[in-house]
Formats: sequence, C-alpha cells, structure tokens
Amino acid sequence: MYHSPIICVDRSARENFTIFINDNNDVFSVGRSRNNAYGHEKELIFPISKIQGLKNIKMIDCGETHTICLDFNGAVFSFGSNRCGVLGIGKLYSEFKGTHVPQKINIPPCKQIACGDTFVMCITNEGQLYYFGGNAPKLCLEDCEYHYLPEIITNFNNVEYIACGSNYC
Repeated sequence: MYHSPIICVDRSARENFTIFINDNNDVFSVGRSRNNAYGHEKELIFPISKIQGLKNIKMIDCGETHTICLDFNGAVFSFGSNRCGVLGIGKLYSEFKGTHVPQKINIPPCKQIACGDTFVMCITNEGQLYYFGGNAPKLCLEDCEYHYLPEIITNFNNVEYIACGSNYC
C-alpha cells in the first residue's frame, strides 16, 4: 500500500510522527505533532490519516517542526510551524505561527527539496538553488537573517542534488 519515500521525524522531543506517500501519490501521516507538521489540526492522529490538499506528490522532507512536499508538476508546499520563516510564505512568525493546511510556495518549478531543522533548500528544474527559513551558519551566507520567502543562492548553478542535516547542507 505504501512505497518510499517514507519519512520518519523525531528530530526533537516535541514531534513524533511518520509521513507516507502511497501508490496514488497521496500523502498520509500518523503520530503526534504539536506544530501541525504532519498536516492535521489535532495533536495526535491514529490510525493513519490522509493529509487534505495534497495530491500527485513525489517527494517529502521534514525539518524540526515543519514539512515540505514537492508534486510532479514542480510545485512546493509547506505546513507546520513557521518559526524562522521556514514555511516560505512571506509572513513573520509573529503574524503567522503555522498551519496544518498545506501552503503553496511562490517559487519556480522544482525538482528536489531538502530540509534542515529550521530551513529549506529547493532545486529548480533549471538547477538554481533556492532557500528560505533560518540562515546562520547553515547556508554559509553573509547575513544571519531569517528569509521568509524563497531566495536564490546566486553562486551555485546547475545544481543536481542537495542533502541537509540539522544545521548544514
């Protein structure tokens, strides 16, 4: 019934859930999330439940308190806590704490996504590298600001793949 990628998140004591993509490219989750990072309003979901608003999903990744999804058309969606601007929707945490409802991110079509604890990296179909969320020291950029909208990293071109750890890429 389920195939990879299967993402299990337990990066902090606050979150403990699993997200699945099934053969129809729908997304399901089960477990506990105080930050709605598993796509449901309730803190505890059991049994496995489908996340509404997501379809045709090919890739998912999770940070400390957020989840990012990529569909086969290259659209990127986020949900969970907006701490550090990690949802990439242009709102400060003081304006928008977070949501269980998937938010479509305004970014060119992407071929890959990856999460750190408080940041997201996206590779566009043209090989450009975008990021949003917390910055220092993860992205080796000069500023230490949060980035609430996707921003291109101009010194990388023709990127094929990226992987992220908690605080690095």
